[in-house]
Amino acid sequence: MHKVGIIGLGFIGKMHLGSLRRTGMAAVVAVADKNPANLGKGAVQEGNSALGGDLSLDGVKTYSGGDELLADPDVEIVLIGLPTNLHKEYSLKAIKAGKHVMCEKPFVRHAKEGKEILEALKGYDKNFMVLQCIRFWPAYAKAYELIESGEYGKVLSAHFVRNSPKPTWSWDNWLLDNPRGGGALVDLHIHDVDFVNYCFGKPAKLEAAGLTPSPPADRHTLLRRASFDVTGLPPLASDVESLAGDPSTAAFEQHVQRLLSSAHFGERWARHWLDQARYADSDGYEKDNARPDAWRWRDWVIEAIGRDVPFDRFTVEQLSLIHI
Repeated sequence: MHKVGIIGLGFIGKMHLGSLRRTGMAAVVAVADKNPANLGKGAVQEGNSALGGDLSLDGVKTYSGGDELLADPDVEIVLIGLPTNLHKEYSLKAIKAGKHVMCEKPFVRHAKEGKEILEALKGYDKNFMVLQCIRFWPAYAKAYELIESGEYGKVLSAHFVRNSPKPTWSWDNWLLDNPRGGGALVDLHIHDVDFVNYCFGKPAKLEAAGLTPSPPADRHTLLRRASFDVTGLPPLASDVESLAGDPSTAAFEQHVQRLLSSAHFGERWARHWLDQARYADSDGYEKDNARPDAWRWRDWVIEAIGRDVPFDRFTVEQLSLIHI
């Protein structure tokens, strides 16, 4: 069985620790982390998914630095689970130490760093793998299979979306520090770039568009936006004058709360539900017969949305017609 040493035992390091043990594909014989808490018993690390498997370090050699682990002759494969800005340094060190290397994605932050590692790998007789994991997720693996087989024909267009909560779980908050983590484009979008290349090969042409945030809106513009968004109506002159005299954030928040409490809020947002349900006061078409009691349901929807009735209750009450 292959012997693995993990450098970086934060969330992703622990994820690999549990996964390797669960699959039985390799034995984790050593771990290294500069944070003593990650090497202690019962250490917990939050992340964007639940950790599973055996995370104990019983019988595992622990080191306070990656260099010590690289010098361990028992370690055949080095898994680098460090912040992205350290990937180049420890990839080169692991290559110099003659280890097989598995490096967490993203590989590096800049093309120049990647080229340095590729240069060091020329003539190297060990394996080096970047852990682009979604290729192996069941849904993606099935998608690849269908694309390759052509079962549903040739792919003419593909749309990829990468969603994630704000990554506040990283050590020293490095994921939110662009010089270390590279930002969402490098850390997350790299999944889709990899999968597109995996499925379709190197693209013939790339296009990108950068968006610049608009400058902060002035008080009057904010008030108009809030009023139209919440009630569908322009702000009252008295509201404009009142907020102009009080620039505090609290004053604006209080005004938004008043808009949400307004009967016009229910009228504005009930329209979307009524449109989906194809509400009308008459049958339409050539006969256009009146529906004399339709307004009862319309008014109930407006009132329910104004009261912020939970959706499950909103649905049940419509089906039971208890208020109509």
